[in-house]
Amino acid sequence: MMQDFTEVLSSYSRGNKSALDKLVPTVYKELRKIAYKHMKSERQEHTLQATALVNEAYMKLADAELNLENRKHFFALASNIMRRILVDHARSRKSEKRGGGQGLVELEEWHAESVDSNFDIVEIDSLLKKLSEFDERAGKIFELSVFGGLKRLEIAELEGISVATVDRELRTSRAWITSRLKH
Repeated sequence: MMQDFTEVLSSYSRGNKSALDKLVPTVYKELRKIAYKHMKSERQEHTLQATALVNEAYMKLADAELNLENRKHFFALASNIMRRILVDHARSRKSEKRGGGQGLVELEEWHAESVDSNFDIVEIDSLLKKLSEFDERAGKIFELSVFGGLKRLEIAELEGISVATVDRELRTSRAWITSRLKH
């Protein structure tokens, strides 16, 4: 199955857009898990559901011209696209209702030391972009961990670095973002 997955990704990366359709039956369950992880941190009355999030992410993947390297790269990218969809959705809702907490997310695992762990996903996205401007690796590791749901070992393998480096970059990026969040 892993060989088939890699072959299909390779075909897709060479321009065969229909190759992605072959992956859907095999990856849909995992994409739903990623979507549920993203949706878990959204407000309960969120109008976008996990299934719609997966479908929208799939459409964006299908329309893009990407060079996908492997299974982990595919899922990291899918997670990133889902985060972008949620950020865009939150921005849209905020502009409609002028704030009111529409884009709040709870990052209990990431920000456990805080009394109030609800932050605006748009603000976190903005800070992540700023972090990535001056420390691209730290930004990518933070994104893969917090938004992509990848484990430390998976990130280390994907990035070709040690787990200790992943841990160090996560501590640094969390501290940097935490210090700049508006409470």
